Amino acid sequence: MKRRDLVVVSTAALALGSIRTLQAQTTAPSTPPSTAPTTTPTTTPSPTPGAAPTSTASTSAASGSQPFTAAQLDQLLAPIALYPDDLLAQTLMAASYPLEVVEAARWSKDNPSLKGAAALAAVKDKGWDVSVTSLVAFPQVLAMMNSQLDWTQKVGDAMIAQQSDVAASIQRLRAQAQAAGNLKTTAQQTVTQQPASAGAPADTPPAIVIQPANPDTVYVPAYNPNWAYGSWPYPDYPPSYFPPTDYGWGGYYGGGWVGGFTEGWTSARFIGSATDCWS
Repeated sequence: MKRRDLVVVSTAALALGSIRTLQAQTTAPSTPPSTAPTTTPTTTPSPTPGAAPTSTASTSAASGSQPFTAAQLDQLLAPIALYPDDLLAQTLMAASYPLEVVEAARWSKDNPSLKGAAALAAVKDKGWDVSVTSLVAFPQVLAMMNSQLDWTQKVGDAMIAQQSDVAASIQRLRAQAQAAGNLKTTAQQTVTQQPASAGAPADTPPAIVIQPANPDTVYVPAYNPNWAYGSWPYPDYPPSYFPPTDYGWGGYYGGGWVGGFTEGWTSARFIGSATDCWS
């Protein structure tokens, strides 16, 4: 199966709610997951613009290489786990197309006057994956992914090979931020809980859902994971942190200074909606 096919299969459920529903099928550990991996995942070189994409995740899975541990996934996903659900799903899927992310980020940088619907209309025929195209409305996210290509590649690999583990990590991180008092409903977002689905283990906790307070406007939270998640349980795997670029404005998030929110575009313009993207 080609890389693109694998990504569509692995992310469709997440975009349609696996951030919420996959957790309903995964029992949360009563103690922090082990921080001692059997092996360290192989570092994937940053892609070279113009080169053919590689299927590193599916190749490693097929060869029996050790997957990312829970500690490694939490470290990897800490910078984006508190994004609103739809934006998070788009970001995770776009990570599987690093070369297109590079192209989109360069286009965005070269066309700063085009924003929102105008930007989306201008790139609709570029041939990029719909997730990458959608992120043109969020140049700060593209800029981060472009500046951290090794991280972007690893997130994409995790999405292909370990989708359910990625969803569980996101819920684990959100619960940790909520317990620390740093994830709550604000003027920019609503934070709610969705009960576990029927048939889930009895001790499965509710899934934490993050949505825009105003459906027409999505704010990108800019936060320092070292603060947002409280006491970090994996000293050998500190959370990744990529300080935001100079988009938008700073402010308060969750009651303490972490960078604030930057304004994106209407959620309805995620090229239809997150659901439509994979229908």
